[in-house]
Order: sequence, then structure tokens, then C-alpha cells
Amino acid sequence: METGRAAATIQILLETAERLFAEKGVDHVSLRQIVLESGHRNVAALHYHFGSRSSLVAEVLRNRREIINVERMRQLDAIAARGGYDLRDIVATSVRPLAHAIRDTTWGAHYVSVLAQTTLSPQLRADGIGQTASSGLKRAHAMIAALLPHIDESVMQQRLVWHTHTVIYSMVHWCQTHPENDADALDRHTEELINFCVGGLLGCKPPHSD
Repeated sequence: METGRAAATIQILLETAERLFAEKGVDHVSLRQIVLESGHRNVAALHYHFGSRSSLVAEVLRNRREIINVERMRQLDAIAARGGYDLRDIVATSVRPLAHAIRDTTWGAHYVSVLAQTTLSPQLRADGIGQTASSGLKRAHAMIAALLPHIDESVMQQRLVWHTHTVIYSMVHWCQTHPENDADALDRHTEELINFCVGGLLGCKPPHSD
């Protein structure tokens, strides 16, 4: 019973932290505020369960990333079993699971906001909170690279970083400009974003100067 209560407390603290981080910014939310808004009176509860602010942020991200990763791996398994896939098929697995979390859950928009903040906050970077790629994302990136063997490895790695950032920031911007969460609009945005990312990964040869 005690374990069940502890698990419920942890989940409530994580969901409250995630919401406040998304609404107010990670750097502008105190640990005390998270505890009080979660309905707990013991301010030490958060320190007890997570140890530090940076550990809390990391756990907020891990909590949702694992859910998205399951869906991404499922899509990749289906593609691999089918065979005959192309670059757009793989790129889509980098985009759609995140978009579907935004579209179909109450936490998707909050998660992507916190995720974006980890790349923009000097304090979070100093605390060692960065984007930890899930196994599904790593697998997708490896499959993308395998489909484009003519691209230099260092160039490919840079493009994959830009690709990941483009997906995250584009989704955050969509959430900010579509607070009503229009599912059809998000689906259209998602498919166009996939097309854009495919083009970016393929790149183009710069024009030769005369």
C-alpha cells in the first residue's frame, strides 16, 4: 500500500511540474510552487522523491519519452517487417509519435515545451539536462543514415541534429499558435513537416560560382 501511495505521489508531482514548466518556464517555477500546486503540504516531498531540481526535470522528460518511444519502435518494427521503405517512411517515425502525443493526450503539448526548453536554457544545460535520444530515435537515425550512404558521416550527424531540433521547435510553435489543438490542422502540419525534414536531410549541392 505504501508503495502504491508513493507511486501516486510521484506521478502527481511529475504531472504538476510538467504543467507548470510548460506554462511558466522551467527557470521560473520554484520547487515549493510545484509541491503546493500538487496538493501536498510537505515541501520536502519533492526533494525526497527526486533529490534535486535537475533530477526532477530529467524525470519529467523520461516519464513521457518512454511512452513515445514505445510507439516509435512499434512503427519502425512495422516498417522493417514490411520492407521496401523509403526515407519519408523513416522520417515520419521521428515526427508522428510526438505529434500524436500532442493530438491525443493531455500532456503532449506540455512535454514538447519542456523538451524544447532543455535545449535553450543555459541553466539546464549547466545542470547536465540535455536531449537524451530514445532507442527508437537512435534506430530511426541509423536507418536514415543507411539510406543516404553517399552523405559524409559528419554531415549526416549534423543534419540529424538539425532535423531533431526542427521537429521539436516546429511542434512547440504549433502548440503556441493553436491552443485549441485542432487535430486536422495538426495532422496537416505534421505531414508538411515530414516533407520539409526529408528535403533537409537530402540537402542539395550549392551552386557553383563562375
